[in-house]
Amino acid sequence: MPRLLGGVVRGIVDQQTDMVVLGEGITSAMLDTLDVADASVMVIGVDDTLRTESIDRLRLRHPGLRILMLDVAGRFATMVEPDGRRCHVPEVSADALLALLREPPMH
Repeated sequence: MPRLLGGVVRGIVDQQTDMVVLGEGITSAMLDTLDVADASVMVIGVDDTLRTESIDRLRLRHPGLRILMLDVAGRFATMVEPDGRRCHVPEVSADALLALLREPPMH
């Protein structure tokens, strides 16, 4: 995720008492942290280099994880539910982001 967008997301999450930022980037260390932390949602910045296969591998390793994909410009987002459904997010604001992160998975 670009530094500016990452800073905005971190700033929003850091103000919440029920959320924590575990790390940044999709690295093997981050995946190990996800294994231990039992995270329910991951927020990632999406650009042209992030491939569907990367998301699919992440979902295989963490089948209950919801993945919020933010476009690097912060203009749109997509929530990938544990069952693989992708839901377009029409508004990307602090309130909308927090609502998405707190929302239970769709079944």
